[in-house]
Amino acid sequence: MVVLGGGVVGTAAAWYLSKDGYDVTVLERHEDVARGTSQSNAGLVSPGDSTAWASPTALTTSARRTISSPARSMRKRPCSGRASGR
Repeated sequence: MVVLGGGVVGTAAAWYLSKDGYDVTVLERHEDVARGTSQSNAGLVSPGDSTAWASPTALTTSARRTISSPARSMRKRPCSGRASGR
């Protein structure tokens, strides 16, 4: 079994899979584990902002949030006159 990502979720999944008898390999793109999102989220978990994508209401919930609060989901930034990478 291969687990992609050595963050909190990946290592927990690998641990439980190995506990159930699977031979598990964890692939991590960084030099060490927990260097991506698991490091950057500072331990904050916000279940109020999460939606299960497998839920039948996920698409309508996402559309409703976008329509009701466009500033939250889409932000326009004024051009400063300088272009990077050109």
